[in-house]
Amino acid sequence: MNVKDLTINKVFEIQAQKTPDKIALIYDGGTMTYSELNKKANQLARYLIQRNVMVGDIVTLQLKRSFEMVICILAVLKAGAVYLPLSVNEPVERLNYLLLKSNAKILLTDTELSAPSTVPFINIKEVKYDIFESSSLEIKFSSENLAYIIFTSGSTGEPKGVMVEHKSVVNFLSWRKEEHSLSDDDVLILKHSYTFDFSIFELFAWFFAGASLCILKQDEEKYPDILINKIFEHNVTSINFVTSAFKLFLDVAEHKDSMDKLKSLKNVYFGGEYLNHTLVEKFYSLFGRNTNTNLHHVYGPTETTIIVTCFSLSHDIFSKLSEIPIGKPIDNTMINILNEDLTECAVNEVGEIYISGACVARGYINDENLSSKSFLPDLIHQHGRMYKSGDLGKRTDDGNIVFVGRADNQVKIRGYRIELEEIEKMLIKYTDVTHALVMVHDHNALVCYYTSTKEIAKDTLVEYLAGYLPEYMIPLDIIRIDDFVYTSSGKIDRNYDYSLPEKSKVINNQPQLSTLEQRTIGIIARNLPKIPEQSISLEADLVSLGVNSVFFIKLIIDMEEEFDIIFDDNMLARDSFVKVKDFAEYITQKIN
Repeated sequence: MNVKDLTINKVFEIQAQKTPDKIALIYDGGTMTYSELNKKANQLARYLIQRNVMVGDIVTLQLKRSFEMVICILAVLKAGAVYLPLSVNEPVERLNYLLLKSNAKILLTDTELSAPSTVPFINIKEVKYDIFESSSLEIKFSSENLAYIIFTSGSTGEPKGVMVEHKSVVNFLSWRKEEHSLSDDDVLILKHSYTFDFSIFELFAWFFAGASLCILKQDEEKYPDILINKIFEHNVTSINFVTSAFKLFLDVAEHKDSMDKLKSLKNVYFGGEYLNHTLVEKFYSLFGRNTNTNLHHVYGPTETTIIVTCFSLSHDIFSKLSEIPIGKPIDNTMINILNEDLTECAVNEVGEIYISGACVARGYINDENLSSKSFLPDLIHQHGRMYKSGDLGKRTDDGNIVFVGRADNQVKIRGYRIELEEIEKMLIKYTDVTHALVMVHDHNALVCYYTSTKEIAKDTLVEYLAGYLPEYMIPLDIIRIDDFVYTSSGKIDRNYDYSLPEKSKVINNQPQLSTLEQRTIGIIARNLPKIPEQSISLEADLVSLGVNSVFFIKLIIDMEEEFDIIFDDNMLARDSFVKVKDFAEYITQKIN
């Protein structure tokens, strides 16, 4: 049988039979073989079936990264069910909405929680599933069955659940294995949230070649130092990055002089955000022009199963490029650049990217209206469907595709696709807020401007949004303005610069600062260019200033260089410092 006709779990089972004693998983100092993993997943699948989980049912997961996460995912697939991953930090309102929207049958978790009464939940740590038979199951279902559902941001203000079939995942991972020679000597790493479709690449690619998977503990992916050491310790050969995270990774590797720890890397995949030449130049300046590490720029919406194009960036090729392409389609995938009348664009003419082939998802769960607008009959190839991506691109003379931008208000932040209107509509629901506009500054920071009938504390709005939206959709800054500028058609002008004088207010009553305190504030100001140095006080709250986990690591790097110190490992968590003065006090302590 052709591997592309198999289900994801069947590919794993075949490999487990071939290499039962090979290490499959590495986590927190422990390992698990293919045979052990297969048996545990079989046992849990039987438990789920006993709990009346049937083929096609949706099983929601709310799990931290661990052996158990992988066991649960494989068990759900073995039972013929569909897994729906949700963040362990999912706001309660959003969790309830997603459970109802998906008609989930059951919720598996590894923590205590108050589950909605409509969906029974099971704490996987309390389940004695090892009493069940561990042999393979004979559940009948095909590669056209659903494998998973991942929710993405929606312009209507409500998330969209993308339904992806087994065959789409198997097609991509089969291409990955053959195209880049994945073998049983490889070690991959699981570091992305499983609510983000880049994780599918990490969760399953390894067993298509009998390789191993190193699993990062929850939140370790936020600290490049830890990631670098894991790569070195376990000889990781393949890794994926969102573009901004890749830049931070390279910055830390350079700062820590850690390049010798990255020699095992064979393939680095990155994408999901704006890319400029500087990042690739940085890679080759650190790894060397003749490095054995292959760099791949990739592209793919969630609706088309992880990755649909790939461009391999050798130094020789990169040095001749005026713009960096996203590449050509992978196997069994077609991409067309079309005009508004759905006719093919000429070479180098910008149009909308339409994607068809084995990669295309089934649609959005329980939303036929929205599905019909995005998943269209494939009139170009006369069979199947094509996905209307909303992305703009052009095809170059050599057949490669260049990503140009979005045709709407959708953006990508840290790899997550976000409809700005979803945030705006949620904010407008707040009492006294009349209008809201969310913009992106410097390709990686969400900033919200709003009007209201009265003053509202920023922390109040942040807390409100955090109750409904995931962390990556919370704006770094929320600014009240008197009124918006409007276009001739009466719509809010999204191209106007709403930067406010209020952002530049000088703090007049600031106490006399020491030289060290001034230098500390200066470092913070350099990393947050939208906020003038003179407006930052020692009492300023770091979250209010917009210091997220990415900016936090940059601050650590700069402060270590500025003061010639090394931050203790237990101080690398984002919540170790609350105010600016906490940094100054800690640095003083380290110096003395």
